[in-house]
Amino acid sequence: MALSVICLGGSAYDHVFRLPFRPTEPVKVIASGHEGRAGGMAATAAVAVAALGANGIFWGRIGSDREGEAVEEQFKKAGVDTTDLVRVEGASTAVSAILIDDEGERAIAAFGGVGLGGDPLWLPLEKVRNADAVLCDLRWPEGALALLAEARKCGVPSVLDADVAPSEQLKMLLRAADHVLFSEPALTSFTGLAEVGAALGAVAQETPAQIGVTLGARGCCLWVNGDVLVIPGYKVAIRDTSGAGDIFHGAYALAVAEGRAVPEAARFANAAAALKCALGNGWQGMPTRQAVENLTRG
Repeated sequence: MALSVICLGGSAYDHVFRLPFRPTEPVKVIASGHEGRAGGMAATAAVAVAALGANGIFWGRIGSDREGEAVEEQFKKAGVDTTDLVRVEGASTAVSAILIDDEGERAIAAFGGVGLGGDPLWLPLEKVRNADAVLCDLRWPEGALALLAEARKCGVPSVLDADVAPSEQLKMLLRAADHVLFSEPALTSFTGLAEVGAALGAVAQETPAQIGVTLGARGCCLWVNGDVLVIPGYKVAIRDTSGAGDIFHGAYALAVAEGRAVPEAARFANAAAALKCALGNGWQGMPTRQAVENLTRG
Protein backbone atom coordinates (compact mmCIF):
# COMPACT_ATOMS: atom_id res chain seq x y z
CA MET A 1 0.00 0.00 0.00
CA ALA A 2 1.31 3.45 -0.93
CA LEU A 3 2.34 5.81 1.84
CA SER A 4 0.06 8.78 2.56
CA VAL A 5 1.04 12.40 3.17
CA ILE A 6 -1.60 14.94 4.21
CA CYS A 7 -0.80 18.45 2.93
CA LEU A 8 -2.80 21.32 4.46
CA GLY A 9 -2.79 24.95 3.45
CA GLY A 10 -3.02 27.12 0.40
CA SER A 11 -4.24 26.47 -3.12
CA ALA A 12 -4.55 29.11 -5.81
CA TYR A 13 -5.26 29.76 -9.45
CA ASP A 14 -2.17 31.26 -11.09
CA HIS A 15 -1.98 33.53 -14.12
CA VAL A 16 1.49 32.91 -15.53
CA PHE A 17 3.14 35.41 -17.88
CA ARG A 18 6.41 34.82 -19.70
CA LEU A 19 8.48 37.98 -20.13
CA PRO A 20 11.91 38.77 -21.58
CA PHE A 21 12.83 40.32 -18.21
CA ARG A 22 11.25 40.98 -14.81
CA PRO A 23 10.39 44.67 -14.45
CA THR A 24 11.98 46.64 -11.61
CA GLU A 25 10.33 49.96 -12.47
CA PRO A 26 7.00 51.13 -13.90
CA VAL A 27 6.91 49.85 -17.48
CA LYS A 28 4.70 47.99 -19.95
CA VAL A 29 6.19 44.69 -21.09
CA ILE A 30 4.78 42.51 -23.87
CA ALA A 31 4.45 38.93 -22.66
CA SER A 32 5.52 36.13 -24.98
CA GLY A 33 3.10 33.71 -23.37
CA HIS A 34 0.29 33.33 -20.85
CA GLU A 35 -1.40 30.38 -19.21
CA GLY A 36 -3.72 29.74 -16.30
CA ARG A 37 -2.85 26.89 -13.96
CA ALA A 38 -3.36 25.70 -10.40
CA GLY A 39 -0.79 26.40 -7.70
CA GLY A 40 -0.31 27.11 -4.02
CA MET A 41 2.30 25.91 -1.53
CA ALA A 42 0.69 22.90 0.18
CA ALA A 43 -1.33 22.18 -2.96
CA THR A 44 1.79 21.85 -5.09
CA ALA A 45 3.45 19.76 -2.38
CA ALA A 46 0.50 17.34 -2.52
CA VAL A 47 0.85 17.07 -6.31
CA ALA A 48 4.57 16.35 -5.91
CA VAL A 49 3.82 13.57 -3.41
CA ALA A 50 1.37 12.01 -5.87
CA ALA A 51 3.81 12.30 -8.78
CA LEU A 52 6.47 10.55 -6.67
CA GLY A 53 4.21 7.52 -6.28
CA ALA A 54 2.58 8.08 -2.89
CA ASN A 55 -0.93 9.12 -1.84
CA GLY A 56 -0.93 12.91 -1.86
CA ILE A 57 -3.87 14.21 0.18
CA PHE A 58 -4.90 17.87 0.21
CA TRP A 59 -6.86 19.52 3.03
CA GLY A 60 -7.91 23.09 2.34
CA ARG A 61 -10.49 25.52 1.03
CA ILE A 62 -11.41 26.96 -2.34
CA GLY A 63 -14.12 29.39 -3.36
CA SER A 64 -17.35 28.76 -5.25
CA ASP A 65 -16.00 30.42 -8.39
CA ARG A 66 -14.51 29.48 -11.75
CA GLU A 67 -10.99 29.59 -10.32
CA GLY A 68 -11.97 27.11 -7.61
CA GLU A 69 -13.49 24.79 -10.20
CA ALA A 70 -10.29 24.93 -12.24
CA VAL A 71 -8.10 24.19 -9.21
CA GLU A 72 -10.26 21.22 -8.20
CA GLU A 73 -10.17 19.82 -11.74
CA GLN A 74 -6.37 20.08 -11.90
CA PHE A 75 -6.06 18.35 -8.52
CA LYS A 76 -8.05 15.43 -9.93
CA LYS A 77 -5.92 15.26 -13.08
CA ALA A 78 -2.81 15.16 -10.86
CA GLY A 79 -4.15 12.22 -8.86
CA VAL A 80 -4.45 14.09 -5.55
CA ASP A 81 -7.01 12.94 -2.98
CA THR A 82 -9.42 15.89 -2.55
CA THR A 83 -12.02 14.13 -0.42
CA ASP A 84 -11.50 16.82 2.21
CA LEU A 85 -11.15 19.83 -0.07
CA VAL A 86 -13.96 22.21 0.91
CA ARG A 87 -15.68 24.61 -1.49
CA VAL A 88 -16.89 27.59 0.53
CA GLU A 89 -20.12 29.06 -0.81
CA GLY A 90 -19.79 32.75 -1.65
CA ALA A 91 -16.01 32.77 -1.18
CA SER A 92 -13.37 33.59 -3.79
CA THR A 93 -10.37 31.37 -4.47
CA ALA A 94 -6.84 32.68 -3.98
CA VAL A 95 -5.23 33.93 -7.20
CA SER A 96 -1.70 34.91 -8.21
CA ALA A 97 0.10 36.63 -11.06
CA ILE A 98 3.46 35.01 -11.81
CA LEU A 99 6.04 36.72 -14.03
CA ILE A 100 8.71 34.38 -15.42
CA ASP A 101 11.73 35.80 -17.23
CA ASP A 102 13.95 34.23 -19.88
CA GLU A 103 16.27 32.87 -17.16
CA GLY A 104 13.40 30.96 -15.56
CA GLU A 105 13.32 33.15 -12.44
CA ARG A 106 9.98 34.47 -11.27
CA ALA A 107 8.18 37.20 -9.34
CA ILE A 108 4.78 36.62 -7.73
CA ALA A 109 1.88 38.86 -6.74
CA ALA A 110 -0.50 36.82 -4.56
CA PHE A 111 -4.07 37.50 -3.39
CA GLY A 112 -5.30 35.16 -0.67
CA GLY A 113 -8.98 35.07 -1.62
CA VAL A 114 -12.02 36.31 0.32
CA GLY A 115 -14.44 34.60 2.67
CA LEU A 116 -12.67 31.25 2.95
CA GLY A 117 -12.90 31.27 6.74
CA GLY A 118 -10.35 30.18 9.33
CA ASP A 119 -12.30 27.78 11.57
CA PRO A 120 -10.60 24.33 11.50
CA LEU A 121 -13.34 22.46 13.37
CA TRP A 122 -14.49 20.70 10.20
CA LEU A 123 -11.12 19.03 9.66
CA PRO A 124 -11.31 15.19 9.81
CA LEU A 125 -8.46 14.92 12.32
CA GLU A 126 -9.37 11.31 13.08
CA LYS A 127 -7.73 10.45 9.73
CA VAL A 128 -4.30 11.71 10.84
CA ARG A 129 -3.44 8.48 12.65
CA ASN A 130 -3.59 6.65 9.32
CA ALA A 131 -1.18 9.05 7.58
CA ASP A 132 2.57 8.49 7.30
CA ALA A 133 3.44 12.21 7.46
CA VAL A 134 1.73 15.59 7.39
CA LEU A 135 2.82 18.89 5.87
CA CYS A 136 1.49 22.42 6.46
CA ASP A 137 2.17 25.81 4.98
CA LEU A 138 1.36 29.15 6.64
CA ARG A 139 -1.62 30.15 4.50
CA TRP A 140 -4.16 28.74 6.96
CA PRO A 141 -2.55 29.01 10.43
CA GLU A 142 -5.60 27.82 12.39
CA GLY A 143 -5.82 24.66 10.32
CA ALA A 144 -2.06 24.13 10.45
CA LEU A 145 -1.97 24.34 14.23
CA ALA A 146 -4.84 21.85 14.55
CA LEU A 147 -3.18 19.37 12.16
CA LEU A 148 0.27 19.69 13.75
CA ALA A 149 -1.16 19.15 17.23
CA GLU A 150 -3.03 16.03 16.13
CA ALA A 151 0.02 14.67 14.31
CA ARG A 152 2.13 15.05 17.45
CA LYS A 153 -0.58 13.35 19.50
CA CYS A 154 -0.64 10.42 17.05
CA GLY A 155 3.14 10.19 16.62
CA VAL A 156 2.95 11.07 12.92
CA PRO A 157 5.94 13.12 11.66
CA SER A 158 5.14 16.68 10.61
CA VAL A 159 6.79 19.19 8.28
CA LEU A 160 6.22 22.96 8.29
CA ASP A 161 6.88 24.98 5.13
CA ALA A 162 8.05 28.18 6.83
CA ASP A 163 7.57 31.10 4.47
CA VAL A 164 7.42 34.82 5.34
CA ALA A 165 4.74 35.37 8.00
CA PRO A 166 4.08 37.42 11.16
CA SER A 167 6.69 36.51 13.79
CA GLU A 168 4.32 35.43 16.55
CA GLN A 169 2.33 33.24 14.17
CA LEU A 170 5.49 31.56 12.94
CA LYS A 171 6.81 31.03 16.48
CA MET A 172 3.60 29.26 17.46
CA LEU A 173 3.72 26.91 14.47
CA LEU A 174 7.43 26.09 14.48
CA ARG A 175 7.14 24.87 18.07
CA ALA A 176 4.35 22.50 16.99
CA ALA A 177 6.19 20.84 14.07
CA ASP A 178 8.84 18.11 13.97
CA HIS A 179 10.62 19.52 10.88
CA VAL A 180 10.71 23.24 10.03
CA LEU A 181 12.13 24.20 6.64
CA PHE A 182 12.41 27.92 5.90
CA SER A 183 12.77 29.75 2.63
CA GLU A 184 15.87 31.96 2.71
CA PRO A 185 13.86 35.24 2.78
CA ALA A 186 11.66 33.89 5.57
CA LEU A 187 14.66 32.87 7.67
CA THR A 188 16.22 36.32 7.30
CA SER A 189 12.90 38.05 8.01
CA PHE A 190 12.19 35.97 11.11
CA THR A 191 15.64 36.21 12.70
CA GLY A 192 16.93 39.53 11.33
CA LEU A 193 20.18 37.71 10.50
CA ALA A 194 21.61 37.42 6.99
CA GLU A 195 24.19 34.71 7.73
CA VAL A 196 22.55 31.31 7.42
CA GLY A 197 24.40 29.57 10.26
CA ALA A 198 23.68 32.33 12.75
CA ALA A 199 20.05 32.48 11.66
CA LEU A 200 19.54 28.71 12.01
CA GLY A 201 21.19 28.83 15.41
CA ALA A 202 18.76 31.53 16.49
CA VAL A 203 15.78 29.46 15.35
CA ALA A 204 17.17 26.47 17.27
CA GLN A 205 16.65 28.49 20.44
CA GLU A 206 12.94 28.70 19.64
CA THR A 207 12.12 25.05 18.83
CA PRO A 208 13.44 21.51 19.30
CA ALA A 209 12.38 20.70 15.73
CA GLN A 210 14.77 19.65 13.00
CA ILE A 211 15.35 22.92 11.14
CA GLY A 212 16.76 23.88 7.78
CA VAL A 213 16.56 26.41 4.97
CA THR A 214 16.19 26.07 1.20
CA LEU A 215 18.64 28.09 -0.88
CA GLY A 216 17.35 27.74 -4.43
CA ALA A 217 19.97 26.42 -6.86
CA ARG A 218 22.51 26.28 -4.00
CA GLY A 219 20.57 23.47 -2.34
CA CYS A 220 19.75 23.65 1.35
CA CYS A 221 21.32 23.84 4.79
CA LEU A 222 20.35 21.81 7.86
CA TRP A 223 21.05 22.52 11.52
CA VAL A 224 22.43 19.25 12.93
CA ASN A 225 23.79 18.98 16.50
CA GLY A 226 24.72 22.64 16.60
CA ASP A 227 26.44 22.71 13.20
CA VAL A 228 25.38 23.69 9.68
CA LEU A 229 25.22 20.80 7.23
CA VAL A 230 25.25 21.94 3.59
CA ILE A 231 23.35 19.73 1.13
CA PRO A 232 24.38 21.00 -2.34
CA GLY A 233 21.85 21.49 -5.10
CA TYR A 234 21.91 19.82 -8.51
CA LYS A 235 22.90 21.73 -11.63
CA VAL A 236 20.18 21.76 -14.28
CA ALA A 237 19.13 24.00 -17.15
CA ILE A 238 16.41 26.12 -15.56
CA ARG A 239 13.14 26.61 -17.39
CA ASP A 240 10.90 27.80 -14.55
CA THR A 241 11.60 28.05 -10.80
CA SER A 242 7.90 28.41 -9.87
CA GLY A 243 6.88 25.94 -7.18
CA ALA A 244 10.39 24.58 -6.63
CA GLY A 245 10.30 25.22 -2.90
CA ASP A 246 6.84 23.65 -2.61
CA ILE A 247 8.05 20.53 -4.41
CA PHE A 248 11.11 20.40 -2.13
CA HIS A 249 8.82 20.35 0.91
CA GLY A 250 6.49 17.72 -0.55
CA ALA A 251 9.39 15.45 -1.51
CA TYR A 252 11.04 15.98 1.87
CA ALA A 253 7.82 15.06 3.71
CA LEU A 254 7.50 11.90 1.63
CA ALA A 255 11.12 10.95 2.32
CA VAL A 256 10.51 11.44 6.05
CA ALA A 257 7.40 9.23 5.76
CA GLU A 258 9.64 6.57 4.17
CA GLY A 259 11.93 6.69 7.19
CA ARG A 260 14.91 8.27 5.45
CA ALA A 261 17.51 10.09 7.54
CA VAL A 262 17.23 13.87 7.37
CA PRO A 263 20.29 14.48 5.12
CA GLU A 264 19.08 11.80 2.70
CA ALA A 265 15.57 13.31 2.73
CA ALA A 266 17.07 16.70 1.90
CA ARG A 267 19.09 15.28 -1.01
CA PHE A 268 15.97 13.60 -2.38
CA ALA A 269 14.05 16.88 -2.06
CA ASN A 270 16.86 18.87 -3.71
CA ALA A 271 16.74 16.52 -6.70
CA ALA A 272 12.95 16.75 -7.03
CA ALA A 273 13.05 20.56 -6.91
CA ALA A 274 15.90 20.78 -9.42
CA LEU A 275 14.14 18.53 -11.92
CA LYS A 276 10.96 20.58 -11.59
CA CYS A 277 12.93 23.73 -12.44
CA ALA A 278 14.23 21.99 -15.56
CA LEU A 279 10.82 20.66 -16.60
CA GLY A 280 8.63 23.72 -15.93
CA ASN A 281 5.02 23.33 -17.10
CA GLY A 282 3.29 23.68 -13.73
CA TRP A 283 1.70 20.60 -12.20
CA GLN A 284 2.03 18.79 -15.53
CA GLY A 285 5.83 18.98 -15.26
CA MET A 286 6.35 17.05 -12.03
CA PRO A 287 9.40 14.77 -11.95
CA THR A 288 8.92 11.02 -11.63
CA ARG A 289 10.28 8.91 -8.79
CA GLN A 290 12.72 7.22 -11.17
CA ALA A 291 14.09 10.51 -12.43
CA VAL A 292 14.64 11.80 -8.89
CA GLU A 293 16.35 8.60 -7.76
CA ASN A 294 18.55 8.62 -10.86
CA LEU A 295 19.68 12.20 -10.18
CA THR A 296 20.53 11.46 -6.55
CA ARG A 297 22.65 8.50 -7.66
CA GLY A 298 24.29 10.30 -10.57
